[in-house]
Amino acid sequence: RTLVIRAAEAAEAGQTLPQLKASIEKLNASINGFGVLSTLEYLWRGGRIGSAKALLGTLLRITPVLAFEAGEVKVLAKARTTSRAIEYLLELMKERIKGSSPIHAVVVHTHALELALALKKEVQARFNCAELDLVELGPVLGTHIGPGFFGLGFYSEQDWQPNQY
Repeated sequence: RTLVIRAAEAAEAGQTLPQLKASIEKLNASINGFGVLSTLEYLWRGGRIGSAKALLGTLLRITPVLAFEAGEVKVLAKARTTSRAIEYLLELMKERIKGSSPIHAVVVHTHALELALALKKEVQARFNCAELDLVELGPVLGTHIGPGFFGLGFYSEQDWQPNQY
């Protein structure tokens, strides 16, 4: 959604098609995405992890913290509590933001509004947000990650300079 909106803004500002393509590719490469699963069940059901891993993770109450990079999902950490997972997300965000540049962010969730609102509140308190949205993910993604997922996507305003080309 963000890429489409920014592309429309750049086109409206008079960018040529090659300039627009370069701007959007740069922005796409700079978007960070992280999330937290509440259960491993849906990854197991979808064949993304084995039954032993799902069982062990459930027994140990492991909460995977994921990164979405270059079209791939990677496990960055395994938190034992939701509050630790939220804190880990905020630390990752702090590491990835360049300086004090305003950020554009979205907090996402699948039937985890309370957790998403808590994360949004912390993001708003700790970062200079030019834009901060809250979005419930639809059933297509929800089928794969299950209910209780929450996460965030963001980029620094300095990564979106459509007039630099």
